[in-house]
Amino acid sequence: MDFVLVRVQSDGRSTPAVIKRGRTMIGRQDGCQLRIRSGEVSRKHCEIRVEEGAAVVKDRGSRNGTFVNGVKIVEKRLAAGDLLAVGPVIFLVQLGGQPAQFDAAEMYREGVPGGVSKTPASAGGDASSDDIPPTAAGLLDDLDIGGASPDDSSVVEFEFDFEDEEEEQRSQPPL
Repeated sequence: MDFVLVRVQSDGRSTPAVIKRGRTMIGRQDGCQLRIRSGEVSRKHCEIRVEEGAAVVKDRGSRNGTFVNGVKIVEKRLAAGDLLAVGPVIFLVQLGGQPAQFDAAEMYREGVPGGVSKTPASAGGDASSDDIPPTAAGLLDDLDIGGASPDDSSVVEFEFDFEDEEEEQRSQPPL
């Protein structure tokens, strides 16, 4: 099964990450395969397991929760077109190449926890602090894959880390 998480952004940009492992950890800690450096993201926020042709996301007790299609979840099977929110980052789930076409800006707005088309008050909208956490409101458009750009003073980073953690685990003795 081809499984891709596509990071969608409010400006219409998107960045795909092909998931090739049976287990992918998402969080801000070193060692996570998908790292999001943000105070809104727990060290080991959630994990995705791909088994028997299905992808399942499980929250790992994160402080701010993991959301699928705007709904806070504990564990959920993912379907093509689902929107996964981890802190200030929204991913579109692609399974088997579907959905093949999408509007990244629209997917981003739909994926923001708390409802469709929430706009931070600082951007001229009337969203309350319950709609988007205040620490995330200013960061939603400032995330870059591979770290912040040279002219960006943001401390938030978003990076893919595809180290072969499974190989490391096999070489260590069992506990």
